[in-house]
Amino acid sequence: MLILKRISIPIVIIAVYLLTAIYSNGYHHPDEHYQIIEFAGLKGGWNTGADLCWEYDAQIRPALQPMLALTVFKGLGLLGITNPFHLALGLRLLTALFAACCILVFIRSFQSQIAGKYHSLLMLLSFLLWFLPAVNVRFSSETWSGLTLLLSVALLNNMRKQPAFRLYFVTGILWGFSFEFRYQMAIALFGLFVWLIVVKKSHWKQLSMLMLGAVMVVAVCILLDAWFYGNWVFAPWNYFYVNMVEDVASHFGVSPWYFYLERILNAPTPVIGILMLGSMAVLLLFDYKHVLVWCVLPFVLVHSMIAHKELRFLFPIVNFLPLMLILALQHIEKRWNNQSAIRAVIYPIGVIALLINMGGLVMLSSKPASDGNMEILQYIDKRYDHVNLYTTAGSNPYVLGYQIKGLTPRFYANDKVTVKDLATVLRADTQVKLENDDLVMLYACYHESDQLEKEGFQIEKKSIPDWIVWLDQFYKVYDKYRFVFVLYAKPEHQPSI
Repeated sequence: MLILKRISIPIVIIAVYLLTAIYSNGYHHPDEHYQIIEFAGLKGGWNTGADLCWEYDAQIRPALQPMLALTVFKGLGLLGITNPFHLALGLRLLTALFAACCILVFIRSFQSQIAGKYHSLLMLLSFLLWFLPAVNVRFSSETWSGLTLLLSVALLNNMRKQPAFRLYFVTGILWGFSFEFRYQMAIALFGLFVWLIVVKKSHWKQLSMLMLGAVMVVAVCILLDAWFYGNWVFAPWNYFYVNMVEDVASHFGVSPWYFYLERILNAPTPVIGILMLGSMAVLLLFDYKHVLVWCVLPFVLVHSMIAHKELRFLFPIVNFLPLMLILALQHIEKRWNNQSAIRAVIYPIGVIALLINMGGLVMLSSKPASDGNMEILQYIDKRYDHVNLYTTAGSNPYVLGYQIKGLTPRFYANDKVTVKDLATVLRADTQVKLENDDLVMLYACYHESDQLEKEGFQIEKKSIPDWIVWLDQFYKVYDKYRFVFVLYAKPEHQPSI
């Protein structure tokens, strides 16, 4: 039975992450694609500087991750893999593999702090808390900065009072990468640095080795940025100046200081959200010297003081949450002697949380990212050869929005698809009509669907399946299902699957 348990848990984890990587087509936020993959196109040959978004002109983004993406593309190209959707999948699979390694090292580092009866629970939560796989397969700055941070905390936790200069140097390298993947990680890194001084009382030589490793990475990345932009540039300063001093970030929306408290409470569902906030409070009250407190708390507090807020800004710290939950549970058990009362409270909550978690895993392991834009593009690329695609009023899946500079996904350009304006064939006075083998793409809320159905067109595919839309009424991962893409075709010309 024990052997079966040891085998089944890894199999379930691998299956969930593999399915999530495959089905999580596209990007959750435009930055994930247009400031990484499209930036890679500057050196990969499918973009020029004029094709890129305003962040390129402002020289505020690091070149590290775009060049990592390009390296992966070149390597896959040597294996004969050139389809852009397969290349993007390669990035997600690489991220999932890196995430698995970092999480395993982190679990083993902190396992001694966890009672034996909770070891399996720590493993399951660390990999399968319902939203973690969807985050941990993303080739985004939030995910990669968070994973390198997670790995560095694991190394710091393993260090004893002996000098361990080599480990401090390696940790510094990880800090440098975490910062270069996402500059905002300086907040969490500063909290960890203060923890090393105040709590761990690290020697100045150890701290020097730590900083040496971090500075070396940043120095190399300055050279990489200079090559990428074509001139000497210190992108971290540009990023700070543009977004904080000139306050450009606020142009994308501002939120009240309690935004993250509300999102932590509700985004993972209220039941799990209450457990998360409660675990943070318990650790702060009973174990304020713990390394997670000094890493997570400053990160949340400083982000709460910044006017522009988005939930994804907290993604770099989500992998700390499972450990925090179990540590808090142990503190409660230690201080509340009535075990019967503990079981009476925890068991029902645990059952409810388990059901919530299972539903969330099923949904997110099958859901395309965001509105499913790239899912539709991949479907057309796979099943159609040389087709006219009619769209209208922003529903062109090959352009984000209304042709804003830099928001055309040239990486996914498909010369087999000719995009045309639907209005030209639906006007009463037009002489041009839809052909039987044409495709039409609309948002789900667009009224032109009625006229298409009268002409014999039927729904062939939705970018997000109806069952996910229904289930997400509870999880609220995505809130704009009126604008998911719907592909129409005449039944006799739909490809066989």
